Amino acid sequence: MTNQDQAREYANKIAELTIRVESGVLSLEQGRVLTDNYKWLAAKLDPETYGNQYKDKKEMETQQMHLEAIKELAEKDNHWIVELVSPDDFTCKQCGHKQES
Repeated sequence: MTNQDQAREYANKIAELTIRVESGVLSLEQGRVLTDNYKWLAAKLDPETYGNQYKDKKEMETQQMHLEAIKELAEKDNHWIVELVSPDDFTCKQCGHKQES
């Protein structure tokens, strides 16, 4: 079973818990504690689907801001024409020199 499959199982268990709380089999507090644990486990196993999307979006915005600042500096230097290879790796299109952080 992959991490994504396991995370999906935890998400399904949350739906089952909701039914058990609504039917009175579990108390609201029991359901809340179990749901929080399953949510945490699902987020750790499959962060792209069940993780904190706000944090990831913020992180991507920061990377984009850094890339734009580097491109602006490169334009001033007139040597670097930057091509993003990965968030931490830039390559000059003119000479092929790689700049890694």
